[in-house]
Amino acid sequence: MKRTFGILLAGFLAGRAYVLAHATPFTAYDTSSYTAKVSLIGHAPRTWGVPALYALAGSDWARVCAQWTLGTLAWGVLATVLWHAFRHDIAKISAALAVLLLGLVSPVTSWDFALLSESLSLSLGVLAVALVIHALTAKSSLALWLAAGITVCWVSTRLDIAVFALGLAAVCAVMGRRGWLPAALIVAGVCWSLAIAPAVSDTYRAWAATGLPQTEETFLYRLRLEILPYREMKEAYEKQLGMPVCPGAERVASGPDWAIERFSQEYQACPELQAWARENMTTAGYRIALTHPGLFVKAFARSAAEMMSGPGYGATYAKPVHVIPEALERLIFQPRKAVLPVLLAAMAIAVAAAWRLRMRRSEIIVAGAVAAASMGSAAVTVMHTAGEYSRLGIQEAVLLRLAIILMAVAAVDVFLGRRAHYQPMIKQSRRAVTRGVKIIDAIR
Repeated sequence: MKRTFGILLAGFLAGRAYVLAHATPFTAYDTSSYTAKVSLIGHAPRTWGVPALYALAGSDWARVCAQWTLGTLAWGVLATVLWHAFRHDIAKISAALAVLLLGLVSPVTSWDFALLSESLSLSLGVLAVALVIHALTAKSSLALWLAAGITVCWVSTRLDIAVFALGLAAVCAVMGRRGWLPAALIVAGVCWSLAIAPAVSDTYRAWAATGLPQTEETFLYRLRLEILPYREMKEAYEKQLGMPVCPGAERVASGPDWAIERFSQEYQACPELQAWARENMTTAGYRIALTHPGLFVKAFARSAAEMMSGPGYGATYAKPVHVIPEALERLIFQPRKAVLPVLLAAMAIAVAAAWRLRMRRSEIIVAGAVAAASMGSAAVTVMHTAGEYSRLGIQEAVLLRLAIILMAVAAVDVFLGRRAHYQPMIKQSRRAVTRGVKIIDAIR
């Protein structure tokens, strides 16, 4: 079986090498904010994770190679961990093949060539999950501490990773005393990122398209894309939260053009609206979700479909390089109309199998935490951001699929184990029945 795994891993490495050979670095409008400077205390336009990697790498091509290397390492480590975690050959092969394919699809590999935060965030997330699984299955304290350290680095790439980090901290905490200090380290990392967030937001204004702090500019995007264009949502914000009316901003929002600079000018020409936004922008999304759950669910379904389908369906970032057939990619990353029903159905089947088999395995614990964190993080993303959901939600899209794989393969592994356990008894019963039939025939 080691040879089988070697063949799978060699095929994965060959596929990744092909992608790298045909890759083209991609820079976006906000790439310069990641290459500007590094600060551990928030005196930079981005939290320190991605800028630190880019400063060490130097050139754009070196940054691409660093991201590709980390991604290749992360998926390879995860496949190796799962190969050793599962007991039966079918489960080992299924798990390794599934995660290595996931690491080869273009909605994942294309981010390695985009000079943005998504590649590093994906790689660190996959690596953290792999190490937590190894810490649980092999009872390795070293893997646990490595997972905690990597999770702290993961949070430093993007503040919205805090939901995932707290989920992994909870998994560490349930391990008992040996997991308490690693969990505390993760929580400290989250608190650190939250503490420097206001300084980062204020520093970002020099790189912003609108000249506003990052938090306020993000709310401006929400206002332009998710609030003013939708009558019910706009009325809820005005009546329930007391948002002032701004006719100029509403005029721009009702048009087909993005026109964010003009929208920003109209917004800043309404001082009452701007004052209200600065006071309420961090809590408005949560309050609407609590007071108008129906509206929130409708907005979540609309945004989550774009988020979970990944780039490639209208989104333009790094040029995709296809290693596996596009038809297979579309089975893994479904189009927007189908993605939510397919993922929800797959998750329901996996959860039902785990429940039916009364599974309490380490893989299920991690998969449950990752799935819950993926959905929770997706909800937080919808509450706080707007636009580019296929980019902002790529961690949720990939890790939710990973959680489904873990649950499904763990269920197969347990089923095969129980069948093997009862197989001798079944054979004895068949022999006893055969003997009984022969005795009855002899008596007759």
